[in-house]
Amino acid sequence: MPWPMFHRDAAHIGSLGRPAELVLPTDSLFLMIEEGQTRAEISFYLRNSGDYPLDWAIASKPTNVSVSLSSGTLPPHGQQVLSLTVDVSGYAPGTYTLGEILFSASYASTARQVALPLSTYIGKVYKSFVSVVSR
Repeated sequence: MPWPMFHRDAAHIGSLGRPAELVLPTDSLFLMIEEGQTRAEISFYLRNSGDYPLDWAIASKPTNVSVSLSSGTLPPHGQQVLSLTVDVSGYAPGTYTLGEILFSASYASTARQVALPLSTYIGKVYKSFVSVVSR
């Protein structure tokens, strides 16, 4: 076997793999809520970009936010859908910073926290649709 041995793993492939890491879809979430609605829902993926399983949990979140799952385990290179519901009853039209959802992720003996800021706009939301024709 070639020297130095300490650069190899037990299978002699020369790599220990990438450590598990929690990846969020974006740096922040911004919801646009039509005036008169009291709730908004959005779904997004949590992803593990590493070669090892990753345990995650929600450490804290705003009181008016509910999440479909509060914890779980992501397999290597796996992903999981989370659904987020925001209750804005009692809010007047305007733009609000609701706070952040703090995720705690752990792999082996390493723990890390990742924050996802959450903001919303309540008011008139204009929707336009563009027709697309392809050949």
